Amino acid sequence: MSKSRNVFLTTAGFHVPDVNQNGDENNRIVITLTNPTNRTLKAHVRVESYSEGEPSFIFLPAEYTLTRTILEDFGKVEVQPNTITRLEAELPALDRSTLRVVTKGDYKTEDGNPASGKLEISSVVGYGNTLAVNLINIPESLAPGLHSADTSTLFRYEDYIVTDE
Repeated sequence: MSKSRNVFLTTAGFHVPDVNQNGDENNRIVITLTNPTNRTLKAHVRVESYSEGEPSFIFLPAEYTLTRTILEDFGKVEVQPNTITRLEAELPALDRSTLRVVTKGDYKTEDGNPASGKLEISSVVGYGNTLAVNLINIPESLAPGLHSADTSTLFRYEDYIVTDE
Protein backbone atom coordinates (compact mmCIF):
# COMPACT_ATOMS: atom_id res chain seq x y z
CA MET A 1 0.00 0.00 0.00
CA SER A 2 1.31 3.46 -0.92
CA LYS A 3 1.06 6.62 1.17
CA SER A 4 2.30 10.03 0.09
CA ARG A 5 1.03 12.93 2.23
CA ASN A 6 2.27 14.06 5.62
CA VAL A 7 4.48 11.05 6.16
CA PHE A 8 6.66 11.01 9.31
CA LEU A 9 10.25 9.81 8.92
CA THR A 10 13.12 9.59 11.42
CA THR A 11 16.74 8.49 11.58
CA ALA A 12 16.23 7.11 15.09
CA GLY A 13 18.89 8.16 17.59
CA PHE A 14 22.50 7.93 16.42
CA HIS A 15 25.84 8.57 18.11
CA VAL A 16 28.02 11.37 16.75
CA PRO A 17 31.74 10.80 17.39
CA ASP A 18 33.73 13.87 18.46
CA VAL A 19 35.98 13.54 15.40
CA ASN A 20 35.54 11.91 12.00
CA GLN A 21 37.80 9.59 9.99
CA ASN A 22 39.99 12.56 8.93
CA GLY A 23 40.55 13.63 12.53
CA ASP A 24 38.29 16.70 12.05
CA GLU A 25 35.72 17.79 14.63
CA ASN A 26 32.12 16.83 13.78
CA ASN A 27 30.54 20.27 14.20
CA ARG A 28 27.82 20.47 11.54
CA ILE A 29 24.86 18.50 10.22
CA VAL A 30 23.77 18.78 6.60
CA ILE A 31 20.27 17.66 5.59
CA THR A 32 19.44 17.39 1.91
CA LEU A 33 15.86 17.54 0.59
CA THR A 34 15.49 16.43 -3.04
CA ASN A 35 12.39 17.15 -5.10
CA PRO A 36 12.48 15.15 -8.35
CA THR A 37 8.91 16.14 -9.29
CA ASN A 38 7.38 18.97 -11.33
CA ARG A 39 5.55 20.52 -8.37
CA THR A 40 6.50 22.21 -5.10
CA LEU A 41 6.73 19.83 -2.14
CA LYS A 42 6.96 20.60 1.58
CA ALA A 43 8.52 19.12 4.70
CA HIS A 44 8.91 20.15 8.34
CA VAL A 45 12.40 19.18 9.55
CA ARG A 46 13.95 19.27 13.01
CA VAL A 47 17.15 18.02 14.62
CA GLU A 48 16.90 16.67 18.14
CA SER A 49 19.82 16.35 20.53
CA TYR A 50 19.93 13.88 23.41
CA SER A 51 22.30 14.50 26.29
CA GLU A 52 22.83 13.47 29.88
CA GLY A 53 22.86 17.09 31.08
CA GLU A 54 25.99 17.68 33.10
CA PRO A 55 28.91 15.69 31.66
CA SER A 56 30.11 12.98 34.00
CA PHE A 57 32.69 10.24 34.00
CA ILE A 58 31.33 6.75 33.59
CA PHE A 59 32.72 3.30 34.09
CA LEU A 60 31.93 0.58 31.59
CA PRO A 61 29.62 -1.14 31.29
CA ALA A 62 27.28 1.80 31.77
CA GLU A 63 23.65 2.68 31.26
CA TYR A 64 22.28 6.20 31.44
CA THR A 65 19.21 8.08 30.26
CA LEU A 66 19.53 10.93 27.75
CA THR A 67 17.16 13.89 27.66
CA ARG A 68 15.80 15.34 24.41
CA THR A 69 16.10 18.96 23.36
CA ILE A 70 15.36 20.52 19.99
CA LEU A 71 18.73 21.52 18.56
CA GLU A 72 17.32 23.06 15.36
CA ASP A 73 13.78 23.39 14.01
CA PHE A 74 13.81 24.41 10.37
CA GLY A 75 10.02 24.65 10.31
CA LYS A 76 8.14 24.04 7.08
CA VAL A 77 10.51 24.05 4.12
CA GLU A 78 9.26 24.39 0.55
CA VAL A 79 11.33 22.56 -2.04
CA GLN A 80 10.80 23.85 -5.56
CA PRO A 81 10.30 21.43 -8.49
CA ASN A 82 13.39 19.59 -9.71
CA THR A 83 15.67 21.16 -7.10
CA ILE A 84 17.61 20.23 -3.99
CA THR A 85 17.41 22.24 -0.77
CA ARG A 86 20.25 21.90 1.72
CA LEU A 87 19.67 22.63 5.41
CA GLU A 88 22.66 23.09 7.71
CA ALA A 89 23.04 23.53 11.46
CA GLU A 90 26.00 23.91 13.78
CA LEU A 91 26.49 21.18 16.39
CA PRO A 92 27.76 22.61 19.68
CA ALA A 93 30.15 20.20 21.43
CA LEU A 94 27.87 19.51 24.41
CA ASP A 95 24.77 18.93 22.25
CA ARG A 96 26.01 16.49 19.66
CA SER A 97 26.71 13.15 21.32
CA THR A 98 23.40 11.64 20.18
CA LEU A 99 21.18 13.14 17.47
CA ARG A 100 17.91 12.31 15.74
CA VAL A 101 16.47 13.87 12.59
CA VAL A 102 12.67 13.96 12.44
CA THR A 103 10.62 15.11 9.46
CA LYS A 104 7.01 15.23 8.32
CA GLY A 105 6.19 15.99 4.72
CA ASP A 106 5.37 15.06 1.17
CA TYR A 107 7.25 11.78 1.21
CA LYS A 108 6.07 8.60 -0.46
CA THR A 109 6.08 5.20 1.23
CA GLU A 110 5.39 1.70 0.03
CA ASP A 111 4.89 -1.23 2.38
CA GLY A 112 6.08 0.88 5.32
CA ASN A 113 9.34 1.98 3.68
CA PRO A 114 10.44 5.22 2.01
CA ALA A 115 9.81 5.09 -1.75
CA SER A 116 10.93 7.25 -4.67
CA GLY A 117 8.61 9.51 -6.62
CA LYS A 118 8.11 12.35 -4.13
CA LEU A 119 10.31 14.28 -1.71
CA GLU A 120 13.51 12.52 -0.54
CA ILE A 121 15.73 13.29 2.47
CA SER A 122 19.29 12.40 3.48
CA SER A 123 21.58 13.63 6.25
CA VAL A 124 25.22 13.50 7.32
CA VAL A 125 27.38 15.01 10.06
CA GLY A 126 30.91 16.29 9.55
CA TYR A 127 33.35 19.16 9.81
CA GLY A 128 32.00 22.47 8.48
CA ASN A 129 33.52 23.70 5.25
CA THR A 130 36.26 26.27 5.77
CA LEU A 131 37.48 26.69 2.19
CA ALA A 132 35.55 29.95 1.67
CA VAL A 133 37.08 31.49 4.80
CA ASN A 134 40.47 31.98 3.18
CA LEU A 135 39.08 32.95 -0.20
CA ILE A 136 36.58 35.68 0.68
CA ASN A 137 37.10 36.40 4.38
CA ILE A 138 33.75 35.27 5.78
CA PRO A 139 33.39 33.60 9.20
CA GLU A 140 33.80 29.83 9.21
CA SER A 141 30.24 29.24 10.43
CA LEU A 142 28.89 30.91 7.28
CA ALA A 143 30.82 28.79 4.79
CA PRO A 144 28.33 26.25 3.37
CA GLY A 145 28.85 22.51 3.17
CA LEU A 146 31.27 20.11 4.76
CA HIS A 147 35.04 19.93 4.48
CA SER A 148 34.91 16.29 5.60
CA ALA A 149 31.91 14.07 6.27
CA ASP A 150 31.67 11.34 8.90
CA THR A 151 30.40 8.36 6.91
CA SER A 152 29.24 6.61 10.10
CA THR A 153 26.52 9.29 10.41
CA LEU A 154 25.23 9.11 6.83
CA PHE A 155 21.52 8.37 6.51
CA ARG A 156 20.37 7.83 2.95
CA TYR A 157 16.67 8.24 2.16
CA GLU A 158 16.14 4.48 2.29
CA ASP A 159 17.75 4.40 5.78
CA TYR A 160 15.02 6.60 7.28
CA ILE A 161 12.31 4.88 9.29
CA VAL A 162 8.60 5.50 8.71
CA THR A 163 6.95 6.36 12.04
CA ASP A 164 3.64 7.57 13.48
CA GLU A 165 5.45 10.34 15.47
